[in-house]
Amino acid sequence: AAAAAAAAAGRRRARRATRQGAFEACRSAGLVPLARRFGLSVEQFTDNINDNYAVNEPVDEDLSPTECAAAERTRLLSELSADAMDLAADLDLDLDVGGTAGTAGTGAAGAGAGAAAEVARSRLLTDERSTLSACRSYLAAELAAAPPMRQILRQLYQAHAVLNTWPTAKGRDLVDSFHQARIVKRLANKPFGAFARDDYLKVVQAEREGLIRSQLSVPAAREADLLHGLEQLYCSDRVSELAEQWNEQRKLVLAEALKQLYPVFERELRAQLLRDAEQFTLRECARAMRQRLTAGPYCPSRHDDPRHPPPVCVVGVLPASEPNEPVMCVCVNEKSEVVDHLKLSFIAYPSHANVPALDRERRALDLTALGHFLTQHRPDVIVIGACDLSARRLQQDLELVCSSLG
Repeated sequence: AAAAAAAAAGRRRARRATRQGAFEACRSAGLVPLARRFGLSVEQFTDNINDNYAVNEPVDEDLSPTECAAAERTRLLSELSADAMDLAADLDLDLDVGGTAGTAGTGAAGAGAGAAAEVARSRLLTDERSTLSACRSYLAAELAAAPPMRQILRQLYQAHAVLNTWPTAKGRDLVDSFHQARIVKRLANKPFGAFARDDYLKVVQAEREGLIRSQLSVPAAREADLLHGLEQLYCSDRVSELAEQWNEQRKLVLAEALKQLYPVFERELRAQLLRDAEQFTLRECARAMRQRLTAGPYCPSRHDDPRHPPPVCVVGVLPASEPNEPVMCVCVNEKSEVVDHLKLSFIAYPSHANVPALDRERRALDLTALGHFLTQHRPDVIVIGACDLSARRLQQDLELVCSSLG
């Protein structure tokens, strides 16, 4: 039983991830020396950005990038074992470098794990183009992972990032001039620094409800300017065909590094906007709650001493949420005890001429009953539960009744 438990625990043990990124694949294939020949290191490039001047200049090789890649590819393929070359032949992987390929015969089944690993690494060496692409991916990942580079590029991204929103088909139908998402229905190039209060919270809520779509990015013109500024600090300023070829490779490295970083910066910026909006909302809720908790009891204006308020009578009116539901009135004393209540079943009916005469009479009787109720209790305060726009019409009815009472 103990052996079975140990075996089960071994099966449940977390396994190490085997997926390799471009950075690890390039390093495993032995292409780091070729990648270093592209020019500046991360530290040198960071110094150039901090000084906004090309303090460190890259050194252009005497050979073109394609020639350097061909020479490095030949050297690395010559170091492959015979088993690796046989396995590559069985997999139809073209690694022929002028007769150095081994004779096929061992087969995939006979090749060991080491040969399989060599073949996996050699997939980056199928031609000069794939070799240069692997080096560019390595350098781009190295630039994108360096904390100083991230900090500098993050600041530049935040300075130029803008948010655009547009309505979905559902949003075009539902979001009108009264909807709470109307102010974020169509935003055009709104800068990151222009968001205040809980603006972004409205964007997130509308997007979760499927009313709008949003895009946080750097405008194309700004992105081109940013890339051009970085190229001035990363590329060589020499005028020659070789320098131009190496600069093309360096420009591709920068473009790939920014392509990797922009999604990361977008997620960070969205998280920061959401965090700031939530913090503002929490502060506003806390402030409103504090005001309600510290508010004293209602004191009539005719009373001169707020420290000893007189007994107050309050009438609360709850509007009907549906047309066939009654309106309830409740009178409470200074001890919050219910003194009396009144049910008005027809006061919510419309009062225009198209309403049947019977409904108008019933509504008039409810208004009369409301007048008697207010005359009997003489409330100091009337509170209306504002659940929808029907509360405003009920307020008009109460003002009319109160004015008639004098």
